[in-house]
Amino acid sequence: MPSETETNSENLAASEVNTNPIAATAAPSGDADAGMSTFNRHLTKTLQSTFEWLYLLLLLLALLYLAYKIRKWMKERDEKLKAKMLRRQAQAGAGAYRH
Repeated sequence: MPSETETNSENLAASEVNTNPIAATAAPSGDADAGMSTFNRHLTKTLQSTFEWLYLLLLLLALLYLAYKIRKWMKERDEKLKAKMLRRQAQAGAGAYRH
């Protein structure tokens, strides 16, 4: 039979294990804002939707800018090609009249 000292130390060790609080708990993913106040939940939802719309707005602006730059580049390229064709036609026309 174990002595009284051994029994008390075993009970003390067991109670220490059971009474230690958990340092951090993870909230379930479906209820992530359960530990928040009403104000914090409202603020979180407002900021989340604001950032989503800002991201979409910035994406739209970036795509519009890209379309503008591509269109500008295409116009410049077409103007250069037209100028080049006119020079060739002028050179060919001037060569025909030299005879």
